[in-house]
Amino acid sequence: MAWSKAWPEAIGMYPRGLARSPESDLRPIWQTRRGELHDRDLAFFDAMMGWLREHHCIDEQRVFSMGFSNGAMLTSLLSCERPRDIAGFAMVAGSTTCSPAAAKPAIIIHGLADPSVRYERGVAMAQEWTTRNGCTASPGTGTAACSAATSCSAPVVLCTHAGGHVYEPQFTKDIID
Repeated sequence: MAWSKAWPEAIGMYPRGLARSPESDLRPIWQTRRGELHDRDLAFFDAMMGWLREHHCIDEQRVFSMGFSNGAMLTSLLSCERPRDIAGFAMVAGSTTCSPAAAKPAIIIHGLADPSVRYERGVAMAQEWTTRNGCTASPGTGTAACSAATSCSAPVVLCTHAGGHVYEPQFTKDIID
């Protein structure tokens, strides 16, 4: 399901990471830790937010970040470094790279059979958010379903699927819902 169809009134931005360095593998990759790559992607995020504020009437309380794989790790970094700019986070097939700086709604989607980012790393990310959001119990794990943590200051949902390192169209609906 395309974002524009699932949430037509939203402004979607789909940036792409740069190569780690001109001498290295030229595959795009995002910064995942503070200080890495001279914080180029945090600076890019700040510039992107500045452009949005200048060119669009945006609701500052409804800015969200979503990422898949390495993009999920950038989203995790943004949760630590730019919590004032983002209202909630969605991370698919990623892992935590820091401890979230503020309680925010978070949805983590991860496959039981993910060979690239093991399922346990997704569970650890859900635990980080459970702690940050002051939940009394973590979301359920190990079965293909969505489960919410309980009694949180902001919701934490872990959606587990049987698959591997994939982004399925249904995930878009799960995130928006």
